[in-house]
Amino acid sequence: MQNHVAETRKALEKDVEQLRENATQVVQDVRKHATAHVEKARQLVSDTASSVQQKAAERPFALLGIGFLFGLVIGARFRR
Repeated sequence: MQNHVAETRKALEKDVEQLRENATQVVQDVRKHATAHVEKARQLVSDTASSVQQKAAERPFALLGIGFLFGLVIGARFRR
């Protein structure tokens, strides 16, 4: 009986260790993929900001008009 209990305990310890290794691997994979997605998002934001700055420099009055219209839409939306 004790031999069976000892074998079961060893098997459980081995399973627990394997689960820990699997969990560690999953966390590392998720971290790697999340980092890649964050970097991609940062690059897209940077590219968008650069594009907006370039267009604003080319057509400053159009930017003012867009800002004015945007303000009107917000004002009309939240008007009491």
